[in-house]
Amino acid sequence: MKAISRRGFVKLGASSAAMLAMTPLLSACGNGGSTGGAPLASSGPVSASKAFAQKGVWFRFNDKAAVGKDEEISSAWIFDGEGNVAYYPLGDMKFSDLRDETEKLEEFVKRSSRESFESRRSEQSSIIQGSIDMLPNFSDTIPADEFSSDMDEMNRRKSIVDSLEYKDFSHGYTLHVMTDGSGNATASESLETVRTIVKWGEYGLNFGEENNKNTARYEDEEYTIELIPASAVQDVYDMHFHGFRGFVTLVDEKHPGFALDDSKTDGIEVD
Repeated sequence: MKAISRRGFVKLGASSAAMLAMTPLLSACGNGGSTGGAPLASSGPVSASKAFAQKGVWFRFNDKAAVGKDEEISSAWIFDGEGNVAYYPLGDMKFSDLRDETEKLEEFVKRSSRESFESRRSEQSSIIQGSIDMLPNFSDTIPADEFSSDMDEMNRRKSIVDSLEYKDFSHGYTLHVMTDGSGNATASESLETVRTIVKWGEYGLNFGEENNKNTARYEDEEYTIELIPASAVQDVYDMHFHGFRGFVTLVDEKHPGFALDDSKTDGIEVD
């Protein structure tokens, strides 16, 4: 049998990483009450600035799809009512999974998010351990000093993964309005913030890359949600959702809906 080269081992590690990266990560996010903290307004739809100024949980999903029991939620965003929002990534969660959690939705989110993180961390650690266990099979094709260095590097990465702790991160957000040709009326609006994600790093020995790019870590990235008001309340079982296209919250079934901010609204960035 032809011996597998060190290069072949590296490719094998990279392939394993790519396969795991496609595995959905199960997390959860939610809100502390059945109305999602979104205010009712008898006089008409609630503006985006007023909606996000309230404590509540909003759910991000496919902005080309309608809310439905089998529709997957990609992430949840918890607003603290003080100008900050926290991001919680979701994997294969569906709207139907929220059915029994509406009264303590925020607790459900945070608990499930932690459990998901810990599960993913365990998976990552196991993958790296598998590479560590496999490495001796290639000792005959690797010089002794390089073999020792490679083993140390794999153990270093596993140690970093094992020691990464779950954390919640909140960031401020900005509402940005673009006006029409007159410069007076709102043409579009977006929610702009930062979300903190986990970069789990590489599984195999990718030589030549900087070490800090191959380790598990938290990383901030800018994120924008375009706000396009939904037309009506959408129901899933006994739950009611309303908000913007691809971004909704739990509401009362008679909620009047949401609207973009006027360009003259205080605290809004314009153009």
